[in-house]
Amino acid sequence: MSVLSGLEAVVLDRKRPMAVQVYEFLRKMIVTLELKPGETISKAAIAAALGVSQTPVREAILRMEEEGLVDVVPQSRTSVSLLDLRQARELQLMRVALEAELAALLAKDVSDAQLAELSGHLEAQGQALDRDDFEGFAQADAAFHEAQYRFCGVDGLWGLVLARRGHMERLRRLYLPISDKERLTLNEHEAILDSIRAGDGERAGKAVRHHLSRTFQFTAEIMERHPDYFVPGAQKWLEIAQRFPD
Repeated sequence: MSVLSGLEAVVLDRKRPMAVQVYEFLRKMIVTLELKPGETISKAAIAAALGVSQTPVREAILRMEEEGLVDVVPQSRTSVSLLDLRQARELQLMRVALEAELAALLAKDVSDAQLAELSGHLEAQGQALDRDDFEGFAQADAAFHEAQYRFCGVDGLWGLVLARRGHMERLRRLYLPISDKERLTLNEHEAILDSIRAGDGERAGKAVRHHLSRTFQFTAEIMERHPDYFVPGAQKWLEIAQRFPD
């Protein structure tokens, strides 16, 4: 697999578990679409490229299978999973419910230090956007949301979001040629933060719902461009999501 040739330049940290690092590298390749939906993954090729045994590769693939990012057919093949709009829809609904409540809670009781941290994440997003740094933008995006879970003392729920967001992350990557989604995202984050800073819990919750309700806005066009990327029956879940946007 030529796409794995870049792994040969990866320097592994021998002080960290190999399976964790293999998971991180492969997951990044999947969610950034370096490994395309439906593409076959060779455990032997990955192990050879990274200079490790197949054991940590198997462990990493098992973890990604649990997250729905790969499909494993025993004694046959392992492939990158197709995009599943049902799972993406489930994550969207979960996040809308959770994050609207978190924003409302923070509007009632947020410290100056917490406001400064949230503002810093948005500043980092803006800087990344100005230099066309999508990776930096995505990292600051995640940090803005993670901070709200942490401030409300529910860090474990953010871990649940991370474990289930692979399909949504890939959809997000496919939005980029279609929309100015990053600028819209930053504007919506600023609206959330402004509502929290103003102590307006109701407005903060509405800002979150608006922000997360656009998830499927461009999915129909993406499906037209990349029909082979989606699981059979995806159209049904798109219609449901469009009928009940949030």
